Amino acid sequence: MKHIVIIGVGRFGTVIAKDLYQKGHEVLAIDQDNERVQKISSQVTYAVQSNFTDTKSLETLGINEFDIGIIGIGKNLYDNLAASHILKKHNIPYVIAKAKDKLHGELLKKIGVDKVVYPEKTVGSKVAEEIYSDE
Repeated sequence: MKHIVIIGVGRFGTVIAKDLYQKGHEVLAIDQDNERVQKISSQVTYAVQSNFTDTKSLETLGINEFDIGIIGIGKNLYDNLAASHILKKHNIPYVIAKAKDKLHGELLKKIGVDKVVYPEKTVGSKVAEEIYSDE
């Protein structure tokens, strides 16, 4: 069992959080939006409303004890980069972050993010591949 923190539980973060929890991992879901936190609270180990750009808040949650950090923040580039930086600064061994475009991904890599994902591009490619393979 891995200890995973997911910062930002919009559509992307929620899907990942639920799936990992169902597979038996300990999942801490963090979001600034209390409504999102309430929605996911029964589907993860812990769900907390917190400012994910505040290092002290994350430290009180024991952020440095997690094996994997996933950044699901999509709308706010600053929050995405800041949360990614904070996780790397707290020596989380493996950090995955969502990126909107190539430049955003390059910035995440410069911070030290281990894996950058492009959800829209990935899903679009899979749909196109499925259509192609059906022909």
